[in-house]
Amino acid sequence: MTQPLFSNLSTDTLEGFVSAPKPKQLVFGDGCRNCFAVDAIRCRTAALRHNVEPIPVANVLDKIERWHEDADFFFVDAGAPCGTLSSLPYTGPGWYWKECYREMLSECVVLKGRITQEDVVCVFRASDHEPADSLRNIYTQIETIVEEALYMQSELSHENDPNNGVYVREETLVGLKKGMLLSMQGAWLMRASPSWSVVNSACSDDAVGPVHMTRKNADDGTTCVMSRTVLLGNKSM
Repeated sequence: MTQPLFSNLSTDTLEGFVSAPKPKQLVFGDGCRNCFAVDAIRCRTAALRHNVEPIPVANVLDKIERWHEDADFFFVDAGAPCGTLSSLPYTGPGWYWKECYREMLSECVVLKGRITQEDVVCVFRASDHEPADSLRNIYTQIETIVEEALYMQSELSHENDPNNGVYVREETLVGLKKGMLLSMQGAWLMRASPSWSVVNSACSDDAVGPVHMTRKNADDGTTCVMSRTVLLGNKSM
């Protein structure tokens, strides 16, 4: 890896991604008792660790295009899915990674039939790419650091926990490593950063920006006026 994996997007490109439908959690079944359930363990981390395609790194000159033969992301609108596994990975109009797009062309069936290139509304390709395994060693290093830092350390839990004070258990260590990686990945996907401003005043006009909520101060009779602004950044993973 020769440069950071963050992409700096232009305003138009950023709006094209942010305004698109956000992928939803996949849940099948009605929640009945004694049913067969499947949970892909650490699927988000594993998808990045075992990625086999070059990782796109975009700059402000890259833009959404009508078509590109070797695009990184495809906006596919093939109508409504069938509502069964036969439509996956297509779940409705939205942006899809190129591996998902290839799978759609070869395997997926929606209500209208098969998905074709005609269902592609637009595409996006980054001008730069990093090796597919760029994150693999980084993830391994992070997990190794956590293991070494907690080696022979004691657990700190609530008073009645029988494991309180014993050496860190394997399940605790796995949970800590998973939580750190998910937090890092969540920060990469953050679309907007909220910022709060609080003013204690008798007049709401003293607020900095639009008032989001208020709370009466019982001690001096003033009002705690809270304003929130949202900053949409142009940097994304």
